Amino acid sequence: MAENTNFKVQHKRRRNQQTDYKQRLELLKSGKPRAVVRTSNKHTKMHLSFYQEEGDENAYFTSTEELEGYGWNHHTGNLPAAYLAGFLMGSRAEEDEAILDIGLQEYKQGSRVFAAVKGMNDAGLEVPAGEEAFPEEERIEGHHIEEMTGENVPENFEDVKAFNFQKLRLWHTDGHEDTNTTIENIEVIYPQPVENNGNEPTCEEGEYQCSSGKCVDEPSKCRGL
Repeated sequence: MAENTNFKVQHKRRRNQQTDYKQRLELLKSGKPRAVVRTSNKHTKMHLSFYQEEGDENAYFTSTEELEGYGWNHHTGNLPAAYLAGFLMGSRAEEDEAILDIGLQEYKQGSRVFAAVKGMNDAGLEVPAGEEAFPEEERIEGHHIEEMTGENVPENFEDVKAFNFQKLRLWHTDGHEDTNTTIENIEVIYPQPVENNGNEPTCEEGEYQCSSGKCVDEPSKCRGL
């Protein structure tokens, strides 16, 4: 029998490659919700996790599996799909900021994880990450896929982002609670720039008016107003 050994048995979840407790502690010290992102060959999944003594509370579950319902016609395991899913989760979340939790995944610049984080940030959910970690814009938009396969991924990407998700964001900022609503069953008018037609507009020319009546310089800033 071994005596005076320095070997220490790791926690079960660490042995099973499920939790890095040292990393988890550092994330919890931030006091912010964790933006959990996980990838597989086919999908990228994410949610916000809130620490509770009795167990973490998770919300805003989002997956690239949902993208078909928003008009996405391509593979769901690539960079554009990861970005769009991140944009969707950022649109759903009521929080303004979170901290990234990649678990035991390897940190890799330009990966789907950071494509998703880029989407969250662009949707208004601030998740700190260095600019060098994000994929190049052309790769996020799928130009590299178009070159290899001939599929018009960039156009589909822009359609899904600009029309569907932007409208969904405005739907939720109007106070609706159903975060699973898709574009097929909502009717919402996207805010248009105010034109100075001599009728004393509420907002300045070129500004956008949110449903709350507040004037902003771009529609994405209507979030939470």
